[in-house]
Amino acid sequence: MAQSSSISANNRRIAKNTLMLYVRMAFTMGLGIFTTRVLLEALGETDYGLVNVIGGVVTMFAFLSGTMSAACSRFFNFELGRRDYARLAQTFSLTRLIYVALTVLLLILAETVGLWFLENKVVVPAERADAAFWFFQFSVGTFLLSTLSVPYSALIISRENMKAFAWISVFEAAARLGIVYLISLSGFDKLAFYGALLMFVGVAHFSLNLLVCRRNYPESRAGFFWDRRRFAELVAFGGWNLWGAMAGLFTNVFVNVLLNNYFGPAVNAARAVAQQVSGAITGFTQNFLTATRPQVVQYYAAGDLAQSHLLTMRASRMGFFLLFFFALPAWLLMPFVLGLWLETVPAHTVAFARLILIQLLVDSFSFPLMTQAQASGKIALYQSVVGGTLRLTLPFAWIALKFFSAPPEAVPCVFVGISCVCLLLRLILVRRCARLSVRAFVKGVLVPAGLVAVAASVVPAWIAFRAVPVPGWAQFFAVGFASVFCAVPAIAFIGLKRDERGVALNFVKRKILRL
Repeated sequence: MAQSSSISANNRRIAKNTLMLYVRMAFTMGLGIFTTRVLLEALGETDYGLVNVIGGVVTMFAFLSGTMSAACSRFFNFELGRRDYARLAQTFSLTRLIYVALTVLLLILAETVGLWFLENKVVVPAERADAAFWFFQFSVGTFLLSTLSVPYSALIISRENMKAFAWISVFEAAARLGIVYLISLSGFDKLAFYGALLMFVGVAHFSLNLLVCRRNYPESRAGFFWDRRRFAELVAFGGWNLWGAMAGLFTNVFVNVLLNNYFGPAVNAARAVAQQVSGAITGFTQNFLTATRPQVVQYYAAGDLAQSHLLTMRASRMGFFLLFFFALPAWLLMPFVLGLWLETVPAHTVAFARLILIQLLVDSFSFPLMTQAQASGKIALYQSVVGGTLRLTLPFAWIALKFFSAPPEAVPCVFVGISCVCLLLRLILVRRCARLSVRAFVKGVLVPAGLVAVAASVVPAWIAFRAVPVPGWAQFFAVGFASVFCAVPAIAFIGLKRDERGVALNFVKRKILRL
């Protein structure tokens, strides 16, 4: 009875945190979409493409901080699951020390390798070279500040303080919109000035995370601590994550450079806009997964593998449904949505956005599996195989462009194919490291998700391509209504189990209808 009560309380906390994150997302998505439109108009297509590709050159080093971010989140949640707060304080102190050292290393790499890469491998119009250099320097500063923020933001999430996490994110999104208006009014070079203002926002973001942690969590105020074995444990876990995280270097940054070299900054602008659209939609899934991630690890740390596995599969299934509910009408209405949003839609944007949405739907199954693998701590084989497979994206994309003269759309097609292969590999590897049944995952997640996708798509697709094929408000309302009318019952009666329908209905009555 006590365990059932604890699980029920945890489920309520997940629901509460998810709702808070959706409030955050509603603000950040709205501000982000509007910011992209204003920024594209203020900078122009060429400078906006440079923001995407130069920002990518800077974040090519994000794989280093990302590895330790996953490590510190996993270890924070593990100690919280065991309720060992003294060890939590020691882990936080060690992590903070590692991040300071990492920031120094990143600065050296950015000002040597990164600067050489910018000057020799990125196509920049000659008249924009100086502005691109200064935007790069300010972007490095912004990135280093975000790296220093990681232990603090990871602690906020591990402590499940989604209210603070949400407010900090809303502030950051509002600040980004504000600086876009400032550059449109400024007489300075817009690209360089934009970089300087982004760095100022980075200072504020770091300060807020630091303030929240120091005021609320004693472990964040811990002094210097050193333990060679604990340090080695953190670095070893982060080292294997390094191999997997380096795949981000190949799949995003170098692909941006590849597109830049073959097609110029205009195609980078198209990909950036498409990623903005898909990023806004995938936020619906990420919010839910952010709320469930701490408890997946904490259940595992407490030795309750059954609940950890159940929550992982539920997160995969629910994450797909949340994403699919918004992705379906967005995919069908993409030409109209982009035309309504932007005054000038860069070429290839519609196809890029649609293909990225398909990739995200496949990846939505994978995100909880990553958390389950990290909860086990046995990630050497997992990261070796999955990271190695993700690296194939770049050579396959290069082969398509180099030897087959493929259009830009071939690149996101490669992403979709690699994501499908990686999902299969993750299922096999998580069974090995965390004992999660592949058969149970297929039966409980993939089959209902596939049935829901087919049942919900037929009528809206027929309306979009046959009944009302011309983009406009008539198509928007017809497809939007049909998508909701088909998706809701399909998810409720095909995708959800009986007890989940009851929980969802009660939650809507308490939290939504009451408002």
